[in-house]
Amino acid sequence: MYLRYFQIRLVSFYRGIAGGGVLRLSLVLLLLFGLSTAYIKGAKEYISPAVFCFLLYAVHTGRKDRHFIKVFWGRKSVFLYGSEYFLLSIPFLAVSLCKGYYADLVLIVSSILLSPVLFRFKIKGIQLSCPFFRKGSYEYQSAFRTNFIFLALCYFMAFIGMYKGNANLLYVFYVLSGLLYIIPLFKKEPVIYTVNFIRVKDLLAVKFVNVIYNTLLLLLPLLLICPLMDTDMFITLLFLSIPVILFACASVLLNYCFHTDLIIILVFVIVLVPTLIVSVMHPPLSVLFALLLFRLLVRVNNRLSRLLEYDKDRKAR
Repeated sequence: MYLRYFQIRLVSFYRGIAGGGVLRLSLVLLLLFGLSTAYIKGAKEYISPAVFCFLLYAVHTGRKDRHFIKVFWGRKSVFLYGSEYFLLSIPFLAVSLCKGYYADLVLIVSSILLSPVLFRFKIKGIQLSCPFFRKGSYEYQSAFRTNFIFLALCYFMAFIGMYKGNANLLYVFYVLSGLLYIIPLFKKEPVIYTVNFIRVKDLLAVKFVNVIYNTLLLLLPLLLICPLMDTDMFITLLFLSIPVILFACASVLLNYCFHTDLIIILVFVIVLVPTLIVSVMHPPLSVLFALLLFRLLVRVNNRLSRLLEYDKDRKAR
């Protein structure tokens, strides 16, 4: 059973590389290398297990053989997942044991044991509703339902950071949650939806209201619980919310700035993501986002104005 399972995993690994997955694999390996280096030198408490949980989530959701493994091995698939993820965690477990990080050991082993079980329920098709989001913002509801476990891990990590007074965990939470909730917004909407608006500012007002409203809802649990745990960190949370909201607004504008998805992705990865990380680590640098937002706003206004004027002329004929 084990031999056949790992043969399938090796074939999937090769196909991922042959299909253009080298970049994603390289990023994961670099993250693992950097994490291991920081871990050996003595990273802050709970950061490494949290990042390991995110890596575990990325590995499991990125694989395309889950349905085949479930059909082929049935209930044993959960046991096989746990065995494979245990092998992936051996470097983390070894360093934790050698350095005496027993709390890290408990968190890593718990994530290995619980993740396959949770994902098994997800595979069965249980739908999670999100009733508290504004109507019409389907992208956010989809992001919440499809990434519920990931969000739960993010909140858990943020609560530990507030309880322990570790701001680094809050930085990671803001960056990851901001990325998670922006990616669905890059879905192209029909042109007929855009031309329904008379003015450009009406379209952008609807977009910005939904983005700000849902981003604040995402951060609301932390803002409510933080005063009960650490009142000094509440001001820090408020300052950290500013770059996340600006990042969301800039990402909405980016979708209207360029024709091709490749350029949008490149600008997003090369410009927006580093700016978000720098702004979260140093909130006063959010002025960079404000300048970038203004530049994108001018470009979007020019492009959409031409589109709406062309549609008006076409209807007038």
